[in-house]
This record gives sequence, C-alpha cells and structure tokens, in this order.
Amino acid sequence: MPSQGSRPDLALELAVNLLSQGGIPQGEVLLLTDDPGGEATLASAQKLVTAGHRLHLLAVGTQEWAPIPLKGGGFLKDGQGEILLPKLELDGLRRLAAAGHGHFSLLTLDDRDIDFLTAPSLDPRLNGAQETAQVADLWRRNRA
Repeated sequence: MPSQGSRPDLALELAVNLLSQGGIPQGEVLLLTDDPGGEATLASAQKLVTAGHRLHLLAVGTQEWAPIPLKGGGFLKDGQGEILLPKLELDGLRRLAAAGHGHFSLLTLDDRDIDFLTAPSLDPRLNGAQETAQVADLWRRNRA
C-alpha cells in the first residue's frame, strides 16, 4: 500500500464494484489482512453478501504482541515515535469472515491455509452446479 494504515472496508467496496462491472453474479473474495476494521468493514462485507458474493479471510500476523521490522533496520513507529506492537484481533477477523459468509484461516508456513480456503467443497453453491460459459483467471501456485 502507498501509505501506512488499513481500510479493509474500501477494499471490499472495490471488490463489490469490480465483480458487478465484470458481470460476476457469485464471486469469492479473499482478503489478506491483519485488521478486521470496524463497523464500516462489517457493512461492506454485508454489501458483498447482498450482491451474491462471499468473503474469505486469511489473517496475516502474529497472535502475540510483536514489532514490525523495517527493511533498513529498526521497527515501525507511530506518529509519536513509539514502536508499534500490533496483535491479531482474531475475534474481529472471525466475525468479519462470518459476516461475509466465508471461511477464516490463519496464515501458515505450508499450504494448509490456501488449501482450506480454496477447497471446492467449502462452497455449497458449487455442489451439483452446472458449468457456465464465464471464464476467470485462475491463481496458480508453484510448489517447490
């Protein structure tokens, strides 16, 4: 992102608009975040659901208070010069995924998180679904 901060509500609003513009009636949105946002983000998740889509969350961060290292050394600081010590707000992240009728996973060092979030059986709308003429780009993962 070009600046410090997090606005998952705006990301979800953009997702709703892009899926609508693309003519996608039932889409899956994957949000990678450490911040569940607030009421505005929950409202954006509801708009996503109302439009026929689902929101899945992949939480990126630590469950313990930890500083964010900077590339050139040192740690990320707030406006008062204090080192930031963020911690995942798991309850809020889970609540956001539930509001988006989606699934939640913590980031893992292996493929368990992505395998869980992309499993076709997770979407009951796909069970017995008919093939459509719509085409979408597929995310490809290279395994070492």
